[in-house]
Formats: sequence, C-alpha cells, structure tokens
Amino acid sequence: MLIAGLLVAVTMITRAVLRSSEQRLHGHWVFMVLSFVAFALNVAAFFGSLLILRGCFHGWTFPGWVYFLANPVWVWPFLILFSAKVREILVQYVGDVAIYIRPNKLDRFDEVRSKIKETARSVASALFTSYELKAEAGATDKFQYDKIALVGHSLGSVIAYDTLNRLMLDDWLCKGALKVAQRTATMVTFGSPLNKTAFLFTIQGKDALHIRERLACTVQPLIMSYPKFRKFKWINVFSRNDIVSGHLKFYDLPGYQDDPVPAIAVQNIKDRDAAVPLVAHVAYWKNKTVWRALLLRIAPGSIVPTPDLAHLVDNSAGPATV
Repeated sequence: MLIAGLLVAVTMITRAVLRSSEQRLHGHWVFMVLSFVAFALNVAAFFGSLLILRGCFHGWTFPGWVYFLANPVWVWPFLILFSAKVREILVQYVGDVAIYIRPNKLDRFDEVRSKIKETARSVASALFTSYELKAEAGATDKFQYDKIALVGHSLGSVIAYDTLNRLMLDDWLCKGALKVAQRTATMVTFGSPLNKTAFLFTIQGKDALHIRERLACTVQPLIMSYPKFRKFKWINVFSRNDIVSGHLKFYDLPGYQDDPVPAIAVQNIKDRDAAVPLVAHVAYWKNKTVWRALLLRIAPGSIVPTPDLAHLVDNSAGPATV
C-alpha cells in the first residue's frame, strides 16, 4: 500500500509539472509508465500472496529494505494521511450527496437540507428578480442581468439543478414574468452525481417506470418540456477516474445522447486532465476544461475553442452573471 501511495504522489506531482509547462496531459508516456507499474505491482501482490499461502516461498527471506518499509514509523503516518484523504472524498462529498437526496422527511438532516435549498433559491431568485434603477424614476422594467449562468460541483451541481427547476416552476406559475428559461445562459455541472441520484429514483419506487418518467413525476421543468424550458446549453464535465461523477444520460429523451448529440441535450465533456483516481473528483477546479467551457458560453470570443469544445460556441450568447 505504501508503494501504491508513493505512485499516486508521483503521478500527482508529474501532472502538476506537465500542467505548469502547458503540455498535454492526456496520453502522456509518463502516465502510461506509472499505470503499467501500478498494474504490475497489484498483479504481483495478488499472485505473490497466493504463492506464499501455498508455501512456494518456504525458506525464502525478504531483502532488508522490505522490512524497513514495514516499519511502523513509516506505515502508521502513511495510513493516517491516506485514510484522511479517503475520508475527505468519500465522506465529505459522497456522504453530503447521500444526506441531501435522502427522501425521508423525518430524518435528522431534513432541516439542514431545507435550509440549503431555501438559501440557494433566495440567492438565485435575487439575481433573476433584480431590476435596473433610475436615479429619478426608481425601478424600471429592464432586468439588471440579461444572462445568468449556474455552475455547480459535486453536491453543488445537484443544488444548482434543483434550484433552477424551482425557479422555472415558479416562473411558469407566474406566466413567465421573469423569463428564467430565456435568461439562463448556461448551466455547468462538474463532478456531478446527478446520474447516480437519477438511479436512486428507480429503486425508491414501487413500480417499474422508466428512469426519466420517474424523474418527471417530481415536476422538474428541465426534463418536462424541452421547447419551453431547455433554452440553454447544459454542460456536464466528468472524468472516468472520478467515482462520483459520470456521463449524464438519464436527463434526456431516449436517443438524444446518440452521435451527434443535439444542441438541446446535455453536452457531456470528459476532463482528460483529471487523471488520478479518487483525487480526480477535486481536480476539476485546477484543470482548464470546466473554465474553458464556461468562458465559451458567457464570454464568446474571449478564447479559442479546442476541438472537443468547438460545439459549445454560440455567438448569440452574451456576457453572463455567474
């Protein structure tokens, strides 16, 4: 385990060096070598343990440096640091998501969950209901923010999704006075567990409805009517090395995620720089994929799009408030 931890540390340091030198991380030979070494060590550890149990190495002694690595002086500090990192990822992120989406209103987290939802709704609502002011005449009928972007990471992406649905539903009941759907420039989710929460809807019900049908039963405008509410690009950045995030496919009609993906569907983009398993969930903040995708939507022309982000360019998207 100590050697595996050292390999992870070397991988993270190498990733930082390559990023700082503006070299492309994806497919770099250093990561290929480290991946091969890590795989070989795991295979050797598995089969070596089996051979030791069968007595194949009877009488054979390990070199002295192996016993040095097993010294508690090194092992215990490493295990404490490793456990703390695992706890940060699994408990802080995965645990928070589980608490937030738990459906039982009688559980002890209901008050916290309600406060989170209400705080997010009030902040977003303040942006959508803000009008320009004139020095003499007072309020005008012109909104202060014509375009607003919602960005959320991990649990924040679930909150952003719930908040936008709530605002769109309220606006729908008010006959579209705030034009929430039209004024939403984009929604960017990254490290998002939304696909996992969609799956939970299927195991909490009693019948066998389709996943999307079960989501629609909770009255979510973003999946209820595309022409009326899905008037913006929903960008989802994920990594296969991130156990929390994933390719969002349960929030579109069947066939919408086929190639080519329609502009109205969720635009799933891989963050190829999130290369280290487990740590990938918090690596999006330091990588460029999320921020390039966001800039292409809120500030068209500010950067040159890469080939994997070219489909996000829309010259009609003006400056937005994030």
